[in-house]
Amino acid sequence: MPRFAAKYYFEPTAMLYANVGRGFRAGGPSALQISTDACRNALQRAGIAQKTTFDSDSLTNYELGFKTAFAEGRAQLDVSAFYIDWKDLQVNLNLNVYDPGAHQP
Repeated sequence: MPRFAAKYYFEPTAMLYANVGRGFRAGGPSALQISTDACRNALQRAGIAQKTTFDSDSLTNYELGFKTAFAEGRAQLDVSAFYIDWKDLQVNLNLNVYDPGAHQP
């Protein structure tokens, strides 16, 4: 996936940098096998439709940072901030939370 990186040196020991990257995880067939009424009830309580496949997810990661060295190179300061925009996040779901009788193999 695409990635962009840039850096700017204010002086030899001070740098501002930025990174932007995109990525994804592929979708595929669902391992979810719903065979009991308790499991179907748990899915309904969770508001999830039973499907035979799951969709891919995607993210864009943003990073902005500053690095500097001082005290004649004996000390260093690194500061950065991150933001991740994650869409359609793939998660695991414990059906027992929604119906104690729901047991998955």
